[in-house]
Amino acid sequence: MWFPISYGFLAPPTIFIVLCLLGPLTALVWRRTGLAIALVSGVSLFASATPALSSYLMRHVEAAIPQDGDLDAAQAIVVLAAMSVSARASMMPTNWARYRSSG
Repeated sequence: MWFPISYGFLAPPTIFIVLCLLGPLTALVWRRTGLAIALVSGVSLFASATPALSSYLMRHVEAAIPQDGDLDAAQAIVVLAAMSVSARASMMPTNWARYRSSG
């Protein structure tokens, strides 16, 4: 199944790039609208690329987590770790030298 918002060109950083390209094309027909699209998407792309916005959003999300939760009724522990890689030596391939020299 294809989800255009989460995986396609409508994902948050990618939509700003697409709009940065479509803004000048739109400006050929509707000058003010195209320039406004290009300007807003360029500023949004820059803002989403800076650590300041990501830190602000992380503090905002973490502030919504209750500090003193009642864990007596908890039935599971969920750890969100997508694409995590372990650095333990036991997890390394046995023929690691072959991978290192192939690059």
